Amino acid sequence: MKLLKVIITFFVFGCELEDPKVGISTLNIIDVIPEESSIMADGNDRVKLTATLGSEADANQQIIFKTDQGSFAGTEDKKEITITASGRHAEVFLVSDLNVNENVTISAKAGDFSASKTLEFTRVQPDALQLSANKLKLKANQSDQLTLTAKIFKDGGGSPSNNTRIDLRQAVSGENNLQKVQLPSFFFTMEGTASISLISKNDSTGRVRIIAFANDSLIVDEVTIELIKDE
Repeated sequence: MKLLKVIITFFVFGCELEDPKVGISTLNIIDVIPEESSIMADGNDRVKLTATLGSEADANQQIIFKTDQGSFAGTEDKKEITITASGRHAEVFLVSDLNVNENVTISAKAGDFSASKTLEFTRVQPDALQLSANKLKLKANQSDQLTLTAKIFKDGGGSPSNNTRIDLRQAVSGENNLQKVQLPSFFFTMEGTASISLISKNDSTGRVRIIAFANDSLIVDEVTIELIKDE
C-alpha cells in the first residue's frame, strides 16, 4: 500500500506543469507606445507605434502588431504585421481610415504576452464642396427622378471623414412660389460622396435652387433645377 501511494503521488505531481506566465508582469516582456494619442481620420495621416521588449524577454524576436481599425503602412490595408525586433525595439506606422473613432485599439505581441493601447481617429471636415445633378430638367409629375450628388474634398492630401453631414435646402421661384422637390434636410457622405434621388413635390413648375452646406456652413455650393410640365 505504501509503494502504491508513492507511485500515485509521483504520477500526480510529476504531471503538473507550471504556467510560465505566472508571476511575470507583461511590462517585463513587452510594451507598445503610440507616438501620438490621436491622428486624423482622413485615410492618409499616420502614427508611429514602438514596441519595446522588457528585461525578461529575448531580444531580436518576432513581434506581431495588430489594429482593429486603419492599416499598417506597406501592407496593402492589412490590420496585422509581423516585425523582427532590432535588439529590443520594433517600429511600425499605422495609417488611419476615414472612420471617426475615439477608441482604436492597437497591440503588440511577443510569444504569449500582449500589450495594448488605444488612440483616437479624429474627424476631418471638408475644405471644398461640389454639388451636381445628372440632369437639370425634371418633370413635375411626382415620378420623374434626378440624382443629386455632393462631393467633398480636403486640401493637402487625404479625404474628409466618413459620415460628414451635408445640409440641404431649396430656394424656389415661379408658379405659386411653392417648394418644388421632395428634399431631405440633410444627408451623409461615404468615401467623400453622397447621393440622393429627387422627384417633384407637386405639379408646380419653375426653377428651384438646391443649396448644400457643409463644415458649419463655411462651404456652400448649389445647382439650379427647372421643373417642367409633363406633356
